[in-house]
Amino acid sequence: AAASLVAAVAPFKTPLLANYATIFSRQMSKLKTHTGAAKRWKRVASGLFKRKPAGKQHLNSKMRSSRRRELGKTVLSNHVQTRALNRLLPY
Repeated sequence: AAASLVAAVAPFKTPLLANYATIFSRQMSKLKTHTGAAKRWKRVASGLFKRKPAGKQHLNSKMRSSRRRELGKTVLSNHVQTRALNRLLPY
């Protein structure tokens, strides 16, 4: 009774998931994103990366106001950092 019910629902001779393991076991493994770099850097349209400088969260009352203002601006990556970040952030 159960076999006829399965045959009525699925008209295929083999179940759809029969070759699932063989199909997906041949694929290459995924590249992993470095999550620490992903949290700190964002890719911009030119291909470079931008980040916020560190050191502005606390203990900055002794800093010059120009230094605090400078730490608030975004910074772009140089070509050495860009090459390394392209490997760390593949997607």
